[in-house]
Formats: sequence, C-alpha cells, structure tokens
Amino acid sequence: DAVAEGLLERMKRYDLVFSLGSGCGCSQSLREAELQFASYPFDWVGCPSLQTGVNALTTDFEGWFESSDLKLIDVRREPLSTKCYRNMRTGCLFVHDFPISADFKTLYPSVAERFRRRADRLLGDIGRAHSALGVYVEMPFRAVEPDEDYVKARARLTSRFPESGIDVIVFRNRRGCRTARLREIAPGV
Repeated sequence: DAVAEGLLERMKRYDLVFSLGSGCGCSQSLREAELQFASYPFDWVGCPSLQTGVNALTTDFEGWFESSDLKLIDVRREPLSTKCYRNMRTGCLFVHDFPISADFKTLYPSVAERFRRRADRLLGDIGRAHSALGVYVEMPFRAVEPDEDYVKARARLTSRFPESGIDVIVFRNRRGCRTARLREIAPGV
C-alpha cells in the first residue's frame, strides 16, 4: 500500500539501516528490501525489548555474550535442528547458532568470535554513518513498550553516537489492526 511504499523510500535515504531486533524476521525483511548488506549482532537473535539492544550498543556489547550467562532452554529438531540458549542476564535468545550435533564448549569460542565481529562491524558502521536507522519489530506475544521508552532509546543512541544521526523505527504488531499507519511520536522516532 502507499504508506508502506512511502516508508520504504524514506528508509532507503539512510546511510545505514540495521536491525535492533526483536527476531530474525526484522533482518530478513531488511535484506529482502535491499536495505541491509552486512551481518550484525541482532540479526538472528531474539531480543526481549528495544532497550536490550540499545543497552548492548551503548556499552559496546560489554559482557553481552558470556558463556556463563547462557542456559540451554530448548532443542529444536525441525526445521532448525539447533539447541536454543537464553542469556539469563539480557534475556536474549540464541536459536540459530548451536547445532544439535555440536558440543557447546567446543563451539562456543567460534560463535562468540562471530558475534564479536558482528558487534565491531555494527559499532564501526554506525560510527562512520552520517545517518543511521535502527529498526525494531515488536513480536505479537511480547508486551508493547510505551512510546516514551522508544524516545528514551533514541536519546541514548544519539548520546552514544552523536555524529551518526540515528533514528529509530518501530513496527508495532497491533492485534486486530489490518491497515498500516505511520506515526511519528518524537523527532527521529
């Protein structure tokens, strides 16, 4: 529809568009829309809130993926065939990174290195961008965050990256709502 097409055109004007979560669908959609061209830390991770992603970014991902914080919570045989881990400190879910056939202690160092590379890439890309857009997609089974949380999140990001002109867009999943609408709740949000 016209709202979606107009929004997509606005999103294409940013130097950098990246996922802030809350699941892999966000990154997948950005790639399909030709808005994202590199892998970043939140692409295939379930983030419990926008604040979780902002906390990671504003602390340079300090302690974000420590093995001692990860707890096995599920084993998925179809279609992923992976072990699912929850970071007990951040609440993030890692469902794509640990195949059933692999031992956690053996695989953890390479997965941790991959996340570190993605984190360093995102921090560097944000630092080089003149205009950046963080995209967060609310999941239908999670609580909706109040508008003021999104405004605070953007303020924290612009404080951490003052030269990058970061905006935030949130796609809300409203039950029973069949039409898209675009609403600016504050400048840049």
